[in-house]
This record gives sequence, structure tokens and C-alpha cells, in this order.
Amino acid sequence: MVLEYHGNILRDRCTVEGSSRNVPTMPRRAASLCRLRRLLRPDVVWFGEAIPRTPMMLAAAAAEDCDVFLSVGTSSLVYPAAGLAQARPRAARWSSRSTRMRRT
Repeated sequence: MVLEYHGNILRDRCTVEGSSRNVPTMPRRAASLCRLRRLLRPDVVWFGEAIPRTPMMLAAAAAEDCDVFLSVGTSSLVYPAAGLAQARPRAARWSSRSTRMRRT
């Protein structure tokens, strides 16, 4: 199971009704509007925003019942996401992979 805990940068979400759509092109245009003519924003959780309830509950349940726990694209330092690894069964294997860009 793959969960998008912090959302998906390749989708936009309406700031009013919460509906989402795939982004047709990258990079984004300066401002896009939904069918209600309201602003769209990237469908991701920014720092300081709450994780949506459904992904949070699904991730916690999956972590508590997993055989292997993979944490991808994160430093595993920021909570509540960082706490998911501690929810896994002791016997479950765990691996974390950051996608941090490195200067060359």
C-alpha cells in the first residue's frame, strides 16, 4: 500500500470545496482556477498545516500492521509523520530514504 501522507505535488486542489485535479503541465501557471472560478493550490500539506484526517488514520493503521515499513522522500524528523515508524510492529523491517537534493 502506498499512501500520499502529505498529498501530491502533481495535483491541484480548490481552496474552497477541496476538489482536486491532476496538473496538466509543469511548471504551474501563476494562478489557476477551479470550476467554481476559485483559486487552485498544490494538493500538498505545507508546514504548519494539519495532515488530513483520512491519510493520517490510514497511515497509522497500515504502520501498525506492516511487515515492512518504507519511509520515502522524508527526513523522518518532522511529526506526526516521523512517529509512524514507531507504530510499526517490532518484527517489521524499516527503511527510510530521503530524496534531499545534494549540491555537486
